[in-house]
Amino acid sequence: MKVAIIGGGPSGFMAAITAKEQNPDWDIIIFERANPLASLLYTGGGRCNITNAEFDFKELARHYPRGEKFLYSIFSRFDVASLFEFFEKIGLELYIQGDNRVFPKSDKAEEIRDALILAAKLKGVKIRALTKVTALKKEEQFVINDNMYFDKVVLATGGRNNFAYDAAKAFGHGVSELAPVLCGMKADKPFTSLAGVSLKNVLASARNVELSGDLLFTHKGVSGPLIFDLSSYLAFEKFPILLKLNFSRLNFEEQDAELIRLLSESPKKNISNLLSGYLPSAVLEEFLLRGGILADKKSYEINSVERKIIAKFLSGFEVELLSKDTPAMVTAGGINLDELDKNLQSKLVEGLYFCGEILNIDGLCGGYNLQACFSTGYVVGSSMID
Repeated sequence: MKVAIIGGGPSGFMAAITAKEQNPDWDIIIFERANPLASLLYTGGGRCNITNAEFDFKELARHYPRGEKFLYSIFSRFDVASLFEFFEKIGLELYIQGDNRVFPKSDKAEEIRDALILAAKLKGVKIRALTKVTALKKEEQFVINDNMYFDKVVLATGGRNNFAYDAAKAFGHGVSELAPVLCGMKADKPFTSLAGVSLKNVLASARNVELSGDLLFTHKGVSGPLIFDLSSYLAFEKFPILLKLNFSRLNFEEQDAELIRLLSESPKKNISNLLSGYLPSAVLEEFLLRGGILADKKSYEINSVERKIIAKFLSGFEVELLSKDTPAMVTAGGINLDELDKNLQSKLVEGLYFCGEILNIDGLCGGYNLQACFSTGYVVGSSMID
């Protein structure tokens, strides 16, 4: 049995390792147009946020804006605990960070990459790096590049490979609309002076989505985990989008009442000092400036109009988002899931499988996308039979 896995990312490697473990005599080849597992090196700030420590598979699936219900079956067969066991088996120790994100103990993405490559080679998987697949068709067997023949093919190319989508369409598969997600956003008035400043636990709302998390200001607009997740939920929304940021967790009326109290209690304080419990001084000064209020103005000098301006930016500061700030980490959309069976085999073409980001499945920031890659790769690799 000859199996071609097109795509040398995490899902492709997991499919190859699992299939070879269960079928040692099979000839399994991974084709990767670049360097194997290169995408792993950029995840988690170079540390590789490999999964999230959510061990209830239904709760885990809730973190996927697309694919949640479909993933119940996938995660019931290979969940977070299974991934820990897999890496322990190939000699790699993981640890859980305080926010439940999971990393290799070394905090080096290269260690994950090297462990997967070594595991594949030790089992006899062949790896063809820097090898581009440009043609795929099926006669009696699958034919790759007009001169290589295989009994089964796995498309595991990730979310930014037009060839794979075109090949799937040629076999009759539908591909949903694609969009970049897990990315920053460009704003109409960028925060140039605040670029690099981050804030914890900010409440954000846009359209019908409300989320909380960590925010990062950039010279183009806003970024950070909060905005990455927001970009996923708003993947197919049209711009411009009005974003409201709540820094105090109070509504406008509550915030205004709180300001009246603070101003009356400390009339001689500078307004920036009075508000220091809400935001860092640099952020306060920028927001006060945008509202036409001097940061060194005394509290007793703040009039009712200025007070309401302050209450508004603390409880609902408005930012007009103009576009996504790409490149993105993940692509939303992909192969239609209703055209695949529970093993991720095509219902249209026997022997054709799909796994990883090419599927219409994407997760939030925090290791969820890599977990989906490993889980779908395992399901494909474990379900292939003669």
